[in-house]
Amino acid sequence: MTKKTVKGQPVTDELIERLAREAEAGYDVRTLKRRGGRKPLGSSAARVIPVRLDP
Repeated sequence: MTKKTVKGQPVTDELIERLAREAEAGYDVRTLKRRGGRKPLGSSAARVIPVRLDP
């Protein structure tokens, strides 16, 4: 079974090498798309509650 990207493009060794070179060259953070994360559950900031779990 051939792996595919989100857009359906097959993942080849050439694609992996190209993406690795691009990543090693570095990215301009200002041009990256912001992706949404988990939406807040309430309208205010969450409280931090310390929890200790026994092993």
